[in-house]
Amino acid sequence: MEFFNLLENTLAVTEPYGGHVRWVLTILLGMVVAICLHYVVKAYLTRKAEGSKSTQQLGQIDEPRVEDMSFDEDMSFLQTGQDPLTSPICTKEKCTDDHESTFLFYQEQYKDNVDVEHIKLTKQSEEGQPLAIFEEVNQFQLLKTVTIIGLELDDTSLSNLFQCTSIRSLKMSNCQLASIPRSLANLKDLEILDLSHNNLTTLPSRPIRSMPCLKSLNVSHNKLTAIGAVVRKLQALRNLDVSYNNIGDIPYEILEMKSLEFFSCSHNKITRWLHPSNGEIEASTCPLKSLNMSSNLLADVPHNVKQLKHLLLIDLSNNEIGEVPEALLLMPTLRALHLGNNKITKLPTDLDLNKLSPTLCDIDLSNNKLDDLPLVLCFLPSLTKLDLKQNKISAVTQNVKSCKRLSVLDVSHNKLKEIPSHISSVSAMRKDESSIVEVVALAKNCLSHFPEALIQMKSVQKVDLSNNNIKEIPETIMDMPKDVKLELKGNPIIDPPLQVCQAGLETIQAFYEDLTTASSITQCLKTLFLGTYEAGKTSLVRVFQLKRSDLTKPDERTHGIEIAEIRLSAPNTPNITLSVWDFAGQETYYITHQFFLSAKALILLVVNLEECDSARFYSTCGNWVENMIAKVSSLTN
Repeated sequence: MEFFNLLENTLAVTEPYGGHVRWVLTILLGMVVAICLHYVVKAYLTRKAEGSKSTQQLGQIDEPRVEDMSFDEDMSFLQTGQDPLTSPICTKEKCTDDHESTFLFYQEQYKDNVDVEHIKLTKQSEEGQPLAIFEEVNQFQLLKTVTIIGLELDDTSLSNLFQCTSIRSLKMSNCQLASIPRSLANLKDLEILDLSHNNLTTLPSRPIRSMPCLKSLNVSHNKLTAIGAVVRKLQALRNLDVSYNNIGDIPYEILEMKSLEFFSCSHNKITRWLHPSNGEIEASTCPLKSLNMSSNLLADVPHNVKQLKHLLLIDLSNNEIGEVPEALLLMPTLRALHLGNNKITKLPTDLDLNKLSPTLCDIDLSNNKLDDLPLVLCFLPSLTKLDLKQNKISAVTQNVKSCKRLSVLDVSHNKLKEIPSHISSVSAMRKDESSIVEVVALAKNCLSHFPEALIQMKSVQKVDLSNNNIKEIPETIMDMPKDVKLELKGNPIIDPPLQVCQAGLETIQAFYEDLTTASSITQCLKTLFLGTYEAGKTSLVRVFQLKRSDLTKPDERTHGIEIAEIRLSAPNTPNITLSVWDFAGQETYYITHQFFLSAKALILLVVNLEECDSARFYSTCGNWVENMIAKVSSLTN
C-alpha cells in the first residue's frame, strides 16, 4: 500500500515535466521494488535450506488432544475396548500451526512462541540424527501436552524438555528409550505418561514416585519383567497399562492402590497374583473397574480377584484356566466376564441361584471344552449376550428358556444336530421391548434341517445358519419377519433353488408366495431325453406328440440333437409347453450331453429293458444316472 502511495505522489510531482519524465521515474521505481523482492525471496529460501540440512527435523505439529478424565458410567468401554481415562478429545487451546512447525530449529524464535500449549513431533531428521531441543524450551510456561512419536532424543534434549514443569500430558512412544531419565522427576504435576513401544526393562523408583498427580501410566510394549512396588506410591493413578511385556507375577500391592480403576496386564507371562508377605488376604479397597489379564499363562483364576468388589469387566481369555470359581459368578457389580480360549469343561453347579450376580450381562466362554449349555448361566437375571462358539455342545437343553433377557446367542462351531422347539420360548417370554433375542448364530454345526423354532422367534433380527448341511428351506419360512438377516451360505440347498436362497430371506419368501398362485406355474419346461442308442427316445417323444405309439424307423433315428415343442393340458390347469431335447444315443455324442444338463430341467432317462441285464446294466443305466447326479449336484452347489 505504501508503494502505491509513493507512486501516486511521484506522478503528481512530475506532472509539470511531461509524460516522458513520469514514465522514466515509474520504471526506476519498479526496478527498485523488483530488486528488493529478489533479495527477500533469496533470504527466505536460504534460511529454509539451512533448516532442512539441520540435524533437527520437526514433524507435523498439529492440534493436540487431551484426555477426558470422566468415567463413562454407561459402560460403553465394554464395547469399544477404549479406556475412558485416555479417550482423546480435541480442544481449541492454542497450539503450534503448520507454518510454525520448524520454530524449534531457531533458538531466537523460542521467545515468540512462549504461549504454545501443545507440541507434537513425529519426524526424524533427514540424516537420521537425534532431534535437539534447546534449554530455552523452559520459557514455554503454558506448555501442557507433548507428544513425541518415533524420534530418538539424547539426554540433553530430554533434560531440557523436562524443565517445562507445566507439562500435564507426555507421550513418548517408539523413541527407543532404554531407561526413564531421572530428570522426568521434574514434572511433578504430570497427569498422563505414555512410554509405550520402547525398550524399558524396569520402572525406576525415583522418577515415578515423584509424580503424585499421575492418573494414567502406559508402559505397554516394552521389555519389563516386573511391575515393582513403586506403583503403590501412585495413589492418584487411575489407569495402568503394562500389557505386551515379559512380566511373570502381579504384586499384591496392586490391591492397595486407592484410585486405580483400569488395569491391563495382557500378553505377558503371568502365572500368579502374589499374596501379601503375611499370607493373609484382606478385603481390598481398590476401586478397580476393569481388569484385563488375557493372553497369559494362568492355570487358575487368581484368588485376589474376588477381593475386587467394584469390578465391571474381567478379561481372562487366552489362558490355561480349567475351572471357574464360584466367586466370579457371585460378584455383585460384574457386568462382563470373558473366559474365551481356555480349557474349561464345566461351570460350578452347587450355587445358590438367588445369589448370582444381578448385573452380569456379557459372558464369553468361546473356544473351550464345554459339552452342554451350563445350567447356571440360564439363571443369571441380566444375561443378554452369551458366546459359546467353538465348544463341543451337541444339544440345547430346555434350561435356555430361563434366559429371560437374552438378546445374543452364539453357539456356532459346535456339534448341534437339531434345534429344539423350546428355544423359541426365549423370545416368547419377553415382557418388555428392551429385552428381545436379536441374534442367533448357529454356523458350522451339523444341522440337516432348517430349525422351525427360529421361525417362531418374532423378535430375531439375524440368524446365521451358514456352513451346515441344510438341503431344504421349508415353506413355513413365510412366517418369519421379512427384515431378518438370514445367512445360508455353505449349505447344499436344493429347494428352493440355490440362486433364490443366495438372494436373501425376502426372495425366498417371494418364491414361495409365487408358488401359491396359478401364475407362478412354469409355462415352459425344458425336457431332456437321454439314453443309449436305439433305447427308444425318439419313439417316446412321438408318443407325446401324436398321442399314440409310433416306432422310429432306422432312417429316422436322431443324429446330434432334435428340438421340438409339445403342448400339454390338464383340467383346471394352464397349458404347459415342453421344450423337448432329443439327444442322439451314439457314444460319439456322449461328451456333449453334459453341456446341456440343467438343474431346472426335467431329465428323462430312456432304457431298453431287454438290454438291461446284469452285464450291461452299468453302461445302459448306472453310468447315465451317475453322470446326471454329478452334473446337477455341481450346478446346485
